[in-house]
Amino acid sequence: MGIVEEAHNLRVVGEGKRGVIVLAHGFGTDQSVWKHLVPHLVADYRVVLFDTMGAGPTNPDYFDFARYATLEGYALDLLAILQELGVESCIYVGHSVSAVIGALASISRPDLFSKLVLLSASPRYLNDVDYYGGFEQDELDELFEAMRSNYKAWCSGFAPLCVGGDMESVAVQEFSRTLFNIRPDIALSVAQTIFQSDVRSLLPLVSVPCHIVQSTKDLAVPVVVSEYLHKHLGGDSIVEVRAGPVQLCSPGIPLLPFISLRSYAAEPRPSPTGQNPAAPHHLHPITLTHSCPTSPPACSRPIPCGSPVGIDRSSTVQSSSAARRCRAPPASLNALRPPIPSSVSNPSPARLPRRQRRPPPRAPASHAL
Repeated sequence: MGIVEEAHNLRVVGEGKRGVIVLAHGFGTDQSVWKHLVPHLVADYRVVLFDTMGAGPTNPDYFDFARYATLEGYALDLLAILQELGVESCIYVGHSVSAVIGALASISRPDLFSKLVLLSASPRYLNDVDYYGGFEQDELDELFEAMRSNYKAWCSGFAPLCVGGDMESVAVQEFSRTLFNIRPDIALSVAQTIFQSDVRSLLPLVSVPCHIVQSTKDLAVPVVVSEYLHKHLGGDSIVEVRAGPVQLCSPGIPLLPFISLRSYAAEPRPSPTGQNPAAPHHLHPITLTHSCPTSPPACSRPIPCGSPVGIDRSSTVQSSSAARRCRAPPASLNALRPPIPSSVSNPSPARLPRRQRRPPPRAPASHAL
């Protein structure tokens, strides 16, 4: 067993001929979070499962606090895993911070990724002058202090809030278990790395097609962030906004976003000249249904949050690589924005229409992974 395989508890299951899917869990969980999804994929794909460094099942002796002080360390780990397995191309499904980790890795090696499925991804959690991420610095400081002073008590309160259920639910109990399994000092270090990160400047360098999946009831990521990603990623992308929480560790997990991978996983769109282009493949337009909260109720949670809650009306949004805007203006993603100062709207910088845009720039040497 190689060091990469041992350090990340690497597993490959399934004998499918349609390609490779890599499943990467988010903060506070481990690869067991995918156990309800994997059975639906193994017939068609080879499925790669691993634990990110610092997760409960990993050996804490392998955790290098300096290496994992930035997300770059995790991106390098992902590339090492793909190299260890000899993966030449994969569909990458990343949840929470692992969505961003996959995006960063794709900047260095876009040839290794045919698609990125980004679940609850955020390029920055802190609010900024022209950006709404959901948190203020003093709120994050309070969160870190709560973790530092009594980690077990923090876990007990954080799990039901994050998952969106009571302590008796399977999803909350499973998330609580994986949270408790993380060594407290490592959990604090990872949380600080995640919540203080800012990769907005690198988004235009992500050229791999992306499927962005966001919940209207996400504790850490406001829905407006999915719109920001959609506008600023360098490659093609589609957005799917879901009314309910994305409970990966629940037996009742909504599988549509993942199973629908089969509808566009490896189908190149014909070029205007009628010839099939070479890689990369492009996403076909997909009609997405989501619900829009008109006025989120006041938040009574004991820890900071920035996500809207409550569903009042429904609408349909259609997105494609040729249209970076909603085709039904009254139901645009702007309707999902929580009440924030008028000066903060995550505006997109001036840019050419999508069809006239030049290819994304190559990553400068300082960003090479």
